[in-house]
Amino acid sequence: MKNILKNILSLPIIFIMFYLLYFVCDIVFGAIYHYIPYFLIAIIPTLILWFVFQYLISQYILLKFISNGIYYLISHFLIIAYVTIIKCYSCLWYLQNRKAPLISINLQKTILIEELTLGIIAFFIIIYIWKRFYKQQIL
Repeated sequence: MKNILKNILSLPIIFIMFYLLYFVCDIVFGAIYHYIPYFLIAIIPTLILWFVFQYLISQYILLKFISNGIYYLISHFLIIAYVTIIKCYSCLWYLQNRKAPLISINLQKTILIEELTLGIIAFFIIIYIWKRFYKQQIL
């Protein structure tokens, strides 16, 4: 019963974690891209920051809550997929509905690509953390 309660309490923490990661990494990406308008130069520090934050949060906070590796995989995959879809949908909605955009179309498309890239990287980090901490429990 205690493990079930801890697993359920981890869901809002995971959700908030991914939204905060997106928020911080979008700001970092935007600041770097503002001064150096090259996607590859701006995305590399953002990806490193994403990896470090997601790994540290998962290692020090989430591993105390989640007791099962399968639950870890399912919950993280579902939440990151939901958050990534919502972020990309909002970018596409903004691209479609703004007649006089406040941000250039090129920058909006770059931000969409950046958010998709962060979502894909998050999936790989989830698998890496699962292999590192939970796979031994299953075998």
